[in-house]
Amino acid sequence: MQSDILTDEVLTSTKKDRTIHQQEGDNKRKLNTSEDGNKIPSNPLALEKTFLSNHVDANAEVEKLRFEDLPKYQKSNAFPPDQLPVWNKFNPNHLTDCMTMECEKAFVFEIASLRKALLEVKKRGALRSWECESIKAWWEGHYLWVNTRYPVFRDIFIPRLGRRFHFPEDVKHALDACNDKLQTISAMIVHLKDYDTLCNLLRMWLTYEEQALQYVYLSERKMIPLYHAFFSPHDSARITRWLVNKNESTRTGAFINFIGVDRFRSRVLPRENYP
Repeated sequence: MQSDILTDEVLTSTKKDRTIHQQEGDNKRKLNTSEDGNKIPSNPLALEKTFLSNHVDANAEVEKLRFEDLPKYQKSNAFPPDQLPVWNKFNPNHLTDCMTMECEKAFVFEIASLRKALLEVKKRGALRSWECESIKAWWEGHYLWVNTRYPVFRDIFIPRLGRRFHFPEDVKHALDACNDKLQTISAMIVHLKDYDTLCNLLRMWLTYEEQALQYVYLSERKMIPLYHAFFSPHDSARITRWLVNKNESTRTGAFINFIGVDRFRSRVLPRENYP
């Protein structure tokens, strides 16, 4: 039924496509006391739960976006929320299998990857010179991508979507909070030096990861369904190409690292009509 389009598609997917955070013992791992004497949180969102919809249950904090809720987001009679049937013909899994959502997953995948590396480095004790340099080099690439992406999304992409529907404020706030965490961690890493320990950095890193998961979770539950309800696949393809041109050089490596070269060539390029 039409009313089931949003709730069923958003909540249903395979583990292969949806799970980024593998349960490699992180769900039970407790970090040590930080340098200021406070306990580093275990962070249930990032370490004890699998990705996105797997931590949705009957008591989920984020209200389900149902088909009958769509008209209240509508801004103009010229753009009704009538594009979901078109998307369903184009790609039945469009709410999870789309460039926008895959880029969001690549974002949290990178954060989780360095968190795992930092945990291993921490086990070895105080930082050695090459470890400090490696962390800074990795962060430089991550920061360049995410810091370039933020103003494009916040100041251009979101207002573009906002021409047709009232963009959810909680998604905006979550994106802003991610940027705040990004800047805090950047300042910490800039001042990282030999013989430092990683306790405080890891504690902040976990809050960054949790906030990123919250943002991506809200995007999946609200932004993507609204986007696809008010914009056709053709509209979306034009916007995607425009976004790629805006920050292609900074995000392509992160995206392919997450999606895989073979899948990028066999699924993503044909789906997005790239040659």
